[in-house]
Amino acid sequence: MPDPDHDLPIAPSLQHFPCRPAVEPYALPARELLQVWVIPPLLPADALLGRATDAALERAQAAVQAADVLVVATPVYRATYSGLLKVFLDLLPNGALAGAVVVPVVTGGGLAHLLAIDHGVRPLVASLGAVVVSAGVYGTDAQFHDGAPEPELLARVDRAVDEAVSLARARLRARTASLLDSNVVAESEV
Repeated sequence: MPDPDHDLPIAPSLQHFPCRPAVEPYALPARELLQVWVIPPLLPADALLGRATDAALERAQAAVQAADVLVVATPVYRATYSGLLKVFLDLLPNGALAGAVVVPVVTGGGLAHLLAIDHGVRPLVASLGAVVVSAGVYGTDAQFHDGAPEPELLARVDRAVDEAVSLARARLRARTASLLDSNVVAESEV
């Protein structure tokens, strides 16, 4: 049985974040209690289009479906998330993210696309059953200097991930308590 205080896998998709991959090393490593799974940045097109199978894609799908917390990151262009993110998530079965908590992270050239989090990424992952943290993270090119994100941007990522971890732990505790209660009832019926 998972320990809600120690076994909380996170599956970041930050490597699909070509605008500023520097966010990943700054955002997650301090959380030593979390297991981090990295989705391969390059998956075969035929597999992504459903024309062939691929072990790397299957591993990525399994990691995403097993995670309690997902950091889903994408650049925004013309007011929408990347096609790669959409294709990858479209391959997951209905309800694949049920029980997972998602932190949406979006980058764009300016503030004009800020609502892509709420009008694009949030409904996309919610349609697969995920719970989405209240505040997604949006970053612009101006918030990166020499490839490094500004402290304010990192603080927003940190707050969002902390919220996700708290939600995931609470959900895991509730599931654990429910399992324990059902075992007690089953034993009392014997």
